[in-house]
Amino acid sequence: RGGGGARRGGGGAGGAGAHAVLALCEALLEMPALALEPAAKPVLSPRLMEACMWSLARWADTYLLPDEPLPGELQPAYGASEGRAPQLLDGIVRVALACLVG
Repeated sequence: RGGGGARRGGGGAGGAGAHAVLALCEALLEMPALALEPAAKPVLSPRLMEACMWSLARWADTYLLPDEPLPGELQPAYGASEGRAPQLLDGIVRVALACLVG
């Protein structure tokens, strides 16, 4: 689904739609990262973190483990061969562990 939004938004994968998808992805990745900050843990509810982890799982399935190549600017950003996929997967696992153990 993420690739379709990039194509609709503004003239192809290199247009404004791709930038919007990248910005939305970055925002989605920032929220669960709060679970790794000790000062933020007291204000993060278990339900909020459950929703974050569900969203991350769906996001990873779409962007980190896609069935087809990612379009345009998304491949360099999240692709397994040239993007940040290994670092992002490591971060997702660390957040999941923090949610389960913390």
